[in-house]
Amino acid sequence: MDKTIENSAISFSISPVLLRLVSLTLGLLLLVSCSGGSSPKVSSSVSIIADTRPAKFEPNDQQVLFFIGQDNEGVGGNQDIYPPYTEWNKGYLDSDLPKPIGVTHYIGLVENVGFRPSGDKRVAGLWGATDVGAGPSCLKCYLESPLIDVSNLAIHLSIWYAGNDHVKAIAQGKRDDLIQEIAEFLAEYSHIPFFIRPGYEFDYQYQNIGVSAKDYRLAFQRIVDQLRMSKLENFATVFSSSHFTTGYGNWVDYYPGNDYVDWIGYSTFDAHQIPAVSDGAIQFAHAVNKPIMIAEAAWHDQRIATLDADGNLIEDNGQQSWDNYFASLFKQVDEFPYDIKAIAYINTNWSEQSMWSTNAYWDNTDSRIQISPILSDYWANELELPRYITNDQNLFSIIRFAPDE
Repeated sequence: MDKTIENSAISFSISPVLLRLVSLTLGLLLLVSCSGGSSPKVSSSVSIIADTRPAKFEPNDQQVLFFIGQDNEGVGGNQDIYPPYTEWNKGYLDSDLPKPIGVTHYIGLVENVGFRPSGDKRVAGLWGATDVGAGPSCLKCYLESPLIDVSNLAIHLSIWYAGNDHVKAIAQGKRDDLIQEIAEFLAEYSHIPFFIRPGYEFDYQYQNIGVSAKDYRLAFQRIVDQLRMSKLENFATVFSSSHFTTGYGNWVDYYPGNDYVDWIGYSTFDAHQIPAVSDGAIQFAHAVNKPIMIAEAAWHDQRIATLDADGNLIEDNGQQSWDNYFASLFKQVDEFPYDIKAIAYINTNWSEQSMWSTNAYWDNTDSRIQISPILSDYWANELELPRYITNDQNLFSIIRFAPDE
């Protein structure tokens, strides 16, 4: 999530349908050489072909699933399930804003990196609370909360691999025991749909540190294969980058394949960001014919509002936040209504979390919507539009999910 990518805003005056047709054509042209019609030389071992729609858990066109994250405190509406039963009751879910249809959560598929284990369970953040400097993390705490309607809830579960050696270990089957623990969790909550994002932000988190495309693909495939071996039906997968401008060739190289990926995702953290039809994420999503999730959204290095020590409002930057970031965020949906089918917003005070307070990209960031009356009004008006799927609608019917009874 530590990015410094910049891109200028681009607007369109032609229809989204035509844009998609143009992008599909461009994607096909990239797959066929201009000289003699031969295939381009890429390092990917999987075929890049258009899949069938709808994808798993994809809503209808011009419908957008709304998720909130990324830690228990920022989300709110829940408490620790172990003593001292800490309550997280000042987050987004504790406000009067439109309720999300899902929650974004993060776990690490690694051991011995400072995570506090929960009993005999080793995957941090699943069964009990842990905090590695990015706020409290406990997925079970959401699912056991009386304030959250789990009968109409989805989980966006992002899985961190750590460094190169860990990716190789996953690919070689040396982390199968941890994957099995995730499978046990999904089986326990088989009545809940999960959007699983293994190795999120493949370009920034892994390609940039030298993880090979082959190892990345194998690790992603290993996780999916292991979950499938447990006969789980309650998950879809998301393959995501750190930005929509990530090059098309990078997407091709690291792509695990249509059999392993249901959704395409990207993150967006800068002001005035609207993708072009030729940007890598859009172009690749069209080439493989997959829906798009804006998998991480927040305006970095900005405070939506400033509060005093008692939580009283000192300065409301809601108008500036809307004009510079949020209007563009929702404009992305306007421009690509047949592609962008989910938005996952990060609602937290980064500046008070030790992982981010010394990070120059995030150290001055407070992205909590509910602390700004001005932005809250804009946000509520937007989320009340018919295209956004919130908790007052029947999620399972919309995404065609039939949980086992």
